[in-house]
Amino acid sequence: MKRKYFLILLILILAILICCIFTSCKNDNSIEYNVAVLDHNPGTHDDWNLKQIVSSVKQLETINSKYDLSKYTASYDDLFFEDKSLIMILFTHSHLGACISVNSIEKIDTTLYINMVNKEKKYGQYMTAIDFWICILEVNNEDIKEVDVVELNSETKKIIF
Repeated sequence: MKRKYFLILLILILAILICCIFTSCKNDNSIEYNVAVLDHNPGTHDDWNLKQIVSSVKQLETINSKYDLSKYTASYDDLFFEDKSLIMILFTHSHLGACISVNSIEKIDTTLYINMVNKEKKYGQYMTAIDFWICILEVNNEDIKEVDVVELNSETKKIIF
């Protein structure tokens, strides 16, 4: 009798597992992206806060003239912008030992949310400094049509040595 219940329970668990695999929970708002650049930038600027979608070489040249980012953007030409756009994010981060990564991009109505995770290293003495970061993401034009606003969401996770 125990074996019969065990077999029924095993079949039920397998059925649930198969359903979970084939109906995987994918967020309908998420879009595909490629991280082209995510790096510290040694330069300093008075206005280091940019969240912008770049859809042409002309827009890119305007940003390059203000922020001097041509070493990151030299490979983008008119051919690239036919099917894709760039999302450029310039921001400061105020903790030493940060390890920032892009977790996901979601489009909700006309807002594009860039979700980042900051794995912050905590040493014996907690030290802070200002780091300037540049993030360039490549996305398909179809995925971001009708987007008016780009927002940056950052989650911090502490890592203790």
